[in-house]
Amino acid sequence: MAILNGCCDAVQRRLGGAENVRLLPSRQLDFRDLNTSKIFDETHSLGNWVVNLDELLDRRQLMNQDVRVIRYKQSATMGRNLIISSKAPLGLLRTMVRNRLRALTLEIPDQDISRLADRLSKCPATIKV
Repeated sequence: MAILNGCCDAVQRRLGGAENVRLLPSRQLDFRDLNTSKIFDETHSLGNWVVNLDELLDRRQLMNQDVRVIRYKQSATMGRNLIISSKAPLGLLRTMVRNRLRALTLEIPDQDISRLADRLSKCPATIKV
C-alpha cells in the first residue's frame, strides 16, 4: 500500500492535485465509450462465435449488450475469464450444432440428432467441455 500511496503522491504533485485526495489507478471496460463499442460490434460481426480471454469482461456485460453467452469459464489462477459469445440468430447456431453432430457419424437417427441439437443450442452454457 505504501508503494501505491507513493506513486499517487508523485502523480498528484506533477498534476498539481489537492493533498487530501488520493488517486486510485483502475481499469474498466465501458461500452458507452464509442471506441470500445465499435471494437465489440466489429468483432461480433466478423464471426458467428467470438472467444474472449479477458480480465475485465464479464458475462453480464455481454448480456447487457444483447449478446448470447455460449460458454463462460472463470479462471481461478490466471484471473482471466474465458467467454464464448455470439450475436448470431439461434436458428443458425442450432444448424451449426446439428451439422457438427452429423459429422461425428454417431449412428443416431436424424430425428434424435435434431432434438439433441435443439437442446444444446437452447442452453449452450450448460455444456461441459
